[in-house]
Amino acid sequence: MSLKHLGGCKPKPAFYRFSMSYEVNPETMCWEWLGTLSRGSKKQYGTIKVDKKSVGAHRYSWEIHNETKIPQSMIVMHKCDNPKCVNPMHLVLGTHAENMVDMVSKGRQAKGASFRNRQPAKGSKNGLSKLTEDQAKEIFNDKNPQRQIAQRYGVSQAVVHNIKSKKTWKVIHD
Repeated sequence: MSLKHLGGCKPKPAFYRFSMSYEVNPETMCWEWLGTLSRGSKKQYGTIKVDKKSVGAHRYSWEIHNETKIPQSMIVMHKCDNPKCVNPMHLVLGTHAENMVDMVSKGRQAKGASFRNRQPAKGSKNGLSKLTEDQAKEIFNDKNPQRQIAQRYGVSQAVVHNIKSKKTWKVIHD
């Protein structure tokens, strides 16, 4: 049974959906993506389904406006530094290395004292921690062999050694 018989309509082509999914920012002339945004990326790039695959909206824009596929070793860079922009005039092909040079030249890389002095979360506030402060104190004070302590707490012997030698879990020693 066709979609017409079910009262539905045919899915719109990707080009049509693309052309309806951005609005022009009059100040920057960026075509700002209004459709789905990528997950997991702080920068939130636009995405669009093309042939049942999710692709970057900026990559799709470059391909349809340049009428060619992006070479495998290339990426699409934003001259405007706006990850939601799909304006083909703001998009240029480049290599990963060129993108890194562009990032540094525009001062967008992590740098300076705030980057150098950044400290990971300490103790149980560190998302990778398997122990609590109380457990680390118990390990530090435990006189049993390190392998036995490690087995009891479900950590490696190296973790126990680092606690006992004050290389890690310094919060319990302060």
